[in-house]
Amino acid sequence: MKKTVLTILLGLVFLAVFNVIFFVLTGPERLAAMWISYAFIHFAYIMFCVTPFLVRRSSAATIFGLSIGLVSMVYFIVELIVGIAFIFIDFQSIKTPLIVHVIITGIYLTLLLIVLISNEKTADDLAVAAEETQFFRTAAARVKVLIDRVSDPEAKKAVEKAYDQLKSSPIKSSPIVKSVESEMESMVLRLESVAGSDNKENIIQTASAICDLSAQRKELLKSIQ
Repeated sequence: MKKTVLTILLGLVFLAVFNVIFFVLTGPERLAAMWISYAFIHFAYIMFCVTPFLVRRSSAATIFGLSIGLVSMVYFIVELIVGIAFIFIDFQSIKTPLIVHVIITGIYLTLLLIVLISNEKTADDLAVAAEETQFFRTAAARVKVLIDRVSDPEAKKAVEKAYDQLKSSPIKSSPIVKSVESEMESMVLRLESVAGSDNKENIIQTASAICDLSAQRKELLKSIQ
């Protein structure tokens, strides 16, 4: 809470300083063109302060925040320079300042949306990759637990082999192995359901299927390296 308050106060420093300087150095008659620049400078600064909160939570949130913050910072600096220039030029007509500010803002909003869309796609890809990684980190552990539930020596050996295969499986994934990974997930679930039964053949068959799928996945990943 204290940090939030301090951050807000820090953000208000520029507004306070800018407004004091603005009202001291301008006037008493302020043209409409001047107020347009005044408004766009404030909008740019607000966007600079607000855009970090548009960052989606993910493992790359810091990088996303830097990219969005950089776009907003450049926009604010450009608006500040252009706006101050227009304030002291004293345009009688609002057309030129308004058009220039709208063009700059339009370019900024376009770039901001492009960065946000790109970040969303990257965040989705990272989320999928994290989910896939989590499966291969836990799949071997899940199968390892099943070893003690199998009483038949031959079936136990098959489950141990499946565990070894999963343990050595590459964590890195690729779209080319999606279907294989989906089958592997199904086989692990199936093995969990049959491991405690007396159906030796079913256990061996399921464990062997996991081994075959794991080997198939490894070969497919090697082919794209």
